[in-house]
Amino acid sequence: MQDDFYYDQAPSVGLCLSILTLHSREQVCGRLLLQFAETMSTNLQPIAPGVLNEEVDHYLVISMMQKLVFNAKLRFMQVGDMSSVELCDTYLSQVELLRLFVSEHCNYIPSIQELHKADTARRLRDRLLEDDRPHLAVEVSTKCNLDTHSVWAAWGKACLRSGQYQAAREKFRHCFVKNISSKMSASTSAQLALLGSVIDFIETSPVIHMCSTAELLDHAAASDPQPVGLNTHLDSVRFAECLHYLHQYGTQLQLLQFLERHNMLNKACAHVLDKDVSPEAFMDGLVEPSVRHGNLHDLLEQMQTLDPTMRQWTSYVMVMCRFLAKDRMHNSLYNLQLFVKDYVRAAMTCIKFFVGDLGKPCRSYAEMHKRLPWLRRAKEHFHLAIDQQQWAESTAVMSMQWSRTTSMASTVPMSPPRPGKLSIYDAPSEADPAPESPSSSTAPAEARKSMQPADITRHINTITLQMEVTEFLNRLSSSEAASASLPPGSLPTLFNRNAVREDVACRVIIVDQNVDEGFKIALKIIQDFRLSDMRVMTKAARHFSATGDWQRLDSILRCMQSLVMASDKSSDQVLLAAISAVPSDSKSAKQLDRLIGMLRSLDSKAEEKIVIDRWDAAALRNALDDSAKKDILQQLCEECLGQTQYVLSFLARLEKNKPCREIAQTVEYSSVFIAHLDGQSNRLLSG
Repeated sequence: MQDDFYYDQAPSVGLCLSILTLHSREQVCGRLLLQFAETMSTNLQPIAPGVLNEEVDHYLVISMMQKLVFNAKLRFMQVGDMSSVELCDTYLSQVELLRLFVSEHCNYIPSIQELHKADTARRLRDRLLEDDRPHLAVEVSTKCNLDTHSVWAAWGKACLRSGQYQAAREKFRHCFVKNISSKMSASTSAQLALLGSVIDFIETSPVIHMCSTAELLDHAAASDPQPVGLNTHLDSVRFAECLHYLHQYGTQLQLLQFLERHNMLNKACAHVLDKDVSPEAFMDGLVEPSVRHGNLHDLLEQMQTLDPTMRQWTSYVMVMCRFLAKDRMHNSLYNLQLFVKDYVRAAMTCIKFFVGDLGKPCRSYAEMHKRLPWLRRAKEHFHLAIDQQQWAESTAVMSMQWSRTTSMASTVPMSPPRPGKLSIYDAPSEADPAPESPSSSTAPAEARKSMQPADITRHINTITLQMEVTEFLNRLSSSEAASASLPPGSLPTLFNRNAVREDVACRVIIVDQNVDEGFKIALKIIQDFRLSDMRVMTKAARHFSATGDWQRLDSILRCMQSLVMASDKSSDQVLLAAISAVPSDSKSAKQLDRLIGMLRSLDSKAEEKIVIDRWDAAALRNALDDSAKKDILQQLCEECLGQTQYVLSFLARLEKNKPCREIAQTVEYSSVFIAHLDGQSNRLLSG
């Protein structure tokens, strides 16, 4: 009978525990009991998928496993082995998990050994999710120390698919954290990504399928038959669900993006003011999408509706301007400047549009002429800026005088005002409308650029002169001769520094075939910007001399003689500039002599400069022998007697001609040449 009866066929927990009481080592007994529990867990597995073994009483087996593990826990506690006690607690929780598997009639029931392996437990969890058993997946994740967030998220999405919004909130509560930190971390990124997928799922989900007629009626009663926004397909229930998750678990940026996406700019702007949203979130959540969708003007109108004074939006407006300027969204920036009545910056933007700093620069005066409307707008904006400042100053004076009058009224009785026009000392009644200026501000002064009236007037004069220059150059540069006389490159304007303005004045003279009209415009430019008239005239003279246009060169001298600026010295400077640019050919020899003869008052400096120009290094190169070169240098020294610095400046042209240096040392005044060759020429010239 003992051969037929053994423990595996007729297990008895009491007999097992009685036998083990005879063992002297409690830890060994405890481990043996855990092994028995592991072995018994294999008897719970079904014989086929979804088919349990009817010969096994599964609940009896689970009860026996619990008793064995509990007795092992007591033995470990008696010897103080706390790590084994914790292991027993894990076994007990896993035995309870096996009870759930049996009660749910699962197709697959794992053993305790399999639940100890993380990979096996993870595969079991994923399999339960696929079988639509999320509650068991949560139990497996909890009792096997796996991540539960993904399970709760999948369970919550399943509830959303079935329209069980309240149940979905309960599930997502386990995987979301309220008051999420603004600092980006791995957990924060994961939560934001999950929240984004939840919002996207609610937004794009089809018509909700309810689980019962009661829920369908409740949903119909709670839903608004009309969409909550003009450009949104969400009903009130789904819209409320999205707001719930965004308010509870989302960031300000996600909420603003959602409201902008559904054309809820009024709610978004109200939220910005109520919650004091950061300018960065305001930019990324509202401004950038509005610019991309072409709704910037609608956004600005909503901002003004909530705060007509725009004082609460000051920091946001300034950030908007910086953002639009940085991303080169100049048209939107210009519209924003006009909306907030920042006329000074709007005028500057118009000037940049004209010059081409915000796009393609002008390559012809015909193209520049087409951009003149930008300058006209800039003038209008500057005039409005002046009116705006005058209105602000007058308003400040009136308010100060009224406060002074009211303070005096408390002590001195005042006679009633006479009927008629209200004076500045009279208090306006409610029936009298407040004075309104065409340039009354829509934004506080902090958000607008201020400029002194004198500076604004100077800008207006520059714009007016640039318009005249553009009209003149466009009219005359259309001819082939005039366009050929213009130097190549981008077109200069009067909005640059003085060196560029001198170039503009010179171009005005060069392009005019008669010089007279262009000379007058150039003189305006010189006087308005206090430029050097000699630099402009000498530059134009060099151009006419280099191109052989002697007639227009004479016209410049004639125009200068008709003005006060035409002194003998200034005329000689222009002539000297023209002489220095005369081409070195036989055709220009007569013109060179003619120009030299036109010089009026030649001082020693001008005279010796002419001598040096006449005795060019080419004379030495063309001489046949060394004696001829020596005679040329000797004649030069005689003409430059006593003017050693001009001899040295001439010899500077011969630096690279070694034979000429050797010959120069043989002529009279050789000490001067030797001093030059010894490196003392710089001292002499600077003196």
